[in-house]
Amino acid sequence: MFGQANTPLAEFSDHTSEVTGVALSKTGARAFSCSLDKTFRVYDLANRCTLKTIQAPSPITRMAVDSTETMVYLACDNQNVYGYSLDSTVQGERQKRTLQHK
Repeated sequence: MFGQANTPLAEFSDHTSEVTGVALSKTGARAFSCSLDKTFRVYDLANRCTLKTIQAPSPITRMAVDSTETMVYLACDNQNVYGYSLDSTVQGERQKRTLQHK
């Protein structure tokens, strides 16, 4: 993630394989990333820490965080899209296979 004059806002090295997607929250306070290591991560940029890690069943090729930033949809190598809640009040990881993609 880069700030002014290509100065990094933060650097994270949690993923163990190629990162396939990165996005910032609307407020710029959080960053989202996904990887072929089957993980989706939420980072707090101010505190330079990981807030949440979601383990998908297959390598993640694409991600989409909804406009309210309460759900993430992960397109995986197994040709399925999975929806996960980002709401910290939800107990446990809830996974739902939403559709098949090619």
